Parts: sequence; structure tokens; C-alpha cells
Amino acid sequence: MLTLLNEEVHYQEISVKCSVGAISDYFRFGDKTFLQFTASLISARSSQNIEQRVANYLKVASSSDIIHRLKWLGLFDDSIIPFEKGTNLDVLLNRMLEKTQYAPGEKNMIILHIEIIAEFENGNKEKRIATMVVNGVPEGKSQCNRQLLIAQTVMHN
Repeated sequence: MLTLLNEEVHYQEISVKCSVGAISDYFRFGDKTFLQFTASLISARSSQNIEQRVANYLKVASSSDIIHRLKWLGLFDDSIIPFEKGTNLDVLLNRMLEKTQYAPGEKNMIILHIEIIAEFENGNKEKRIATMVVNGVPEGKSQCNRQLLIAQTVMHN
């Protein structure tokens, strides 16, 4: 019997964004700013001191990593959302795509670390550790899919 524990963290704040309603089907932008949009997600009537109010809503410190990441993403910016109609997810994707584009010649690197404890029918246990580094190709696609396929192939052999 093989028990496999595979933990991958892909943009952990997505669960926080779900909890504040950033992923929904409601259309409502007009000429709203990203700051106003964020305030509306927590039903704030104004966008004053919104970073602290979002932190309070999420029950985290205003200096927490998640608040810094939301700020980096631009959800507290006073710039206008570049489209009038869409979903909350459209706004979130707009910010993510704008912030996470690779520059010309830039490439990514994925590091995957897997620890496996195999338990055999005779009761013996073995711990196996594998670390894999996958380097991207400039002007190429992200290595995330390739890394996942390689890892699955290695695990099944």
C-alpha cells in the first residue's frame, strides 16, 4: 500500500479572495476604482482606511502578508477598472494578468519537493524524498504544467 501526501501551494490567497466575495457572478463596475471595488467586497460604505477594514474583515493584522499581497496586486489602487461590465472574477483576473506577465526574455523556475512514506504489505516503511527543479525557457510557456506532468510520471514509476 502506498500513501502519498502531495501538498502544493498555488497562490494561497485565492481562498481569502473567495471569502471576501472576489469570485462571484455579479456585474457592477461602471467607473469604479479598484479601491472602491475592494470596499464593496466587504460591504464597506466608503473606501476610507480600506486596508485596515479588509484586515479586520479577514481577522488578520494590517501588516500581514495577505494584506501586503492584496496591496501589491493593486486591489487598493485608486485607478479605474478598465472595463464597465464583467464579474468580480474579471476584475481579479485583470489585476493578476497585469501584475504577473513575464518581461521579454524573462523565464520562470519551479521547484518541487516531494516526501513519500511507502508502507508495504510486510509492514516495512520507506521514506523517499525527491526534489526537482524545472527551468523555464525565455519567451516560452510557464513550466508549471511540465513540472506537474514530470512529477506524476516519476511518482507512478
